[in-house]
Amino acid sequence: MKKISKNAKKLFAKLMVMALILAYIPVPAADVDAASTKVNTKMYTISKKAGTYSSTTKITIKAKKGYKVYYTTGAKLSTKKLIKSGKKKTLTIKKTTTVKIYAVKKSTKITAKKLKTKKVKKKTKSYRYTIKTKTTEATENTTTETNTTETT
Repeated sequence: MKKISKNAKKLFAKLMVMALILAYIPVPAADVDAASTKVNTKMYTISKKAGTYSSTTKITIKAKKGYKVYYTTGAKLSTKKLIKSGKKKTLTIKKTTTVKIYAVKKSTKITAKKLKTKKVKKKTKSYRYTIKTKTTEATENTTTETNTTETT
């Protein structure tokens, strides 16, 4: 076997100590805000993740090439609310809303009747956007104060 010099051993030991020290230095986790991230799937992209927002917000839904996206902010999907392949739609969310999205291949034939089936409802994704304004919080505090005053 080949002998390793003392200097090489010392250098190797110092490098190992540095590696251990660097491994234990805490790195601050990235503070991810709901507004700064997006939802990216194989079939579509939404500009903002579902979550709580302090004021009115706009989200953009984009259908990727080769897919079409049915969306609704109401209870039921319809054939009228469709985003074609490669196109996008911007929705303004002013109050707490659930956006439902059903994406399929561009070549798939979809009828209004088919959109009402259980199979489609299972594959539909829901994204809930909550708008929490300062006025809403103030009214909640006022109502609790009036309730406590009445009981005393």
